Amino acid sequence: MYRGKRISVVIPCHNEEEGIAAVLAQMPSVVDEVVVVDNASTDRTAEVARTAGARVVPEARKGYGRAYKTGFAAARGDVIVTMDGDGTYPPDSIPLLLYVLAEERVDFISARRWRSRSGESKSPIRLLGNAILSGATMCLFFKFINDSQSGMWVFRRDALQKIDPRHDGMALSEEIKILAFTHPDLRCLEMPIYYGERIGESKLNIWRDGFTNLFFLARMRFGLGRRRRAALVTPLPPAEEEPTPARAIQPWPGWRSASRTRRRDISPTRWSGRPGATVRGSSPPPWRSPTRRTWTSCPACCSDTRGRTTGASRTR
Repeated sequence: MYRGKRISVVIPCHNEEEGIAAVLAQMPSVVDEVVVVDNASTDRTAEVARTAGARVVPEARKGYGRAYKTGFAAARGDVIVTMDGDGTYPPDSIPLLLYVLAEERVDFISARRWRSRSGESKSPIRLLGNAILSGATMCLFFKFINDSQSGMWVFRRDALQKIDPRHDGMALSEEIKILAFTHPDLRCLEMPIYYGERIGESKLNIWRDGFTNLFFLARMRFGLGRRRRAALVTPLPPAEEEPTPARAIQPWPGWRSASRTRRRDISPTRWSGRPGATVRGSSPPPWRSPTRRTWTSCPACCSDTRGRTTGASRTR
């Protein structure tokens, strides 16, 4: 507990039997729970974590991002802290990061790996790859992030609901930072920390993961706006269907009631709905002579009872 907030630490592990024991032994007292995500480990990682007092959550699907998303769903704290289970991120940095989170009233802090306590530097290939990915992040998203591949973050739970990271692989590390730093409602900060020496064998494939993260940055640059717009759309509740009132069938003009109307009563003279038709007893409709350009009244003998013009009435 820190200033009335429950603190949860989420650690994804894949065959980190040696490293997880050292990490849990250094966990500060402000941490309320430690969630260790067993990402398809084949060693005693889960057993060692339970013995040290951590809550183990299994995740059979391999993937850095999948393990983190499972851990986020299982965490119960108001503030979530992430780190690796290999000892590279020192747990004693958690109180300092929580202090800055509360005093500066920020929502998301990314820990920037500054230098090693032992004085040893990283391999040149890793330094070059991190510089390329961080530089690409700055150029594409216009956010100054020195260490875009850092795996230690401190953020509030409500901030996680706003950014909603989705990637299942190593690219989730840069995705969650980009979503947080570019969100208009979140205050973000990057803080330097010391990093430790790795315990155990590294699971990182430098070339494959490096190019995957680089291509992901390009795809995210073109899809970030569409993703943000889709998140703002709120589906409307389904409208209640109102019963359609029944319409009464009205008789046609000039007709008698439907019960008294017969087939033989239908004639052109009773067809008042057509243009030019009249009701029985009125004057005949105007008729245009084919040889004259004047309108005349057609005699009553020019049409039969079916409305067809007789041959006698045709004008040549």
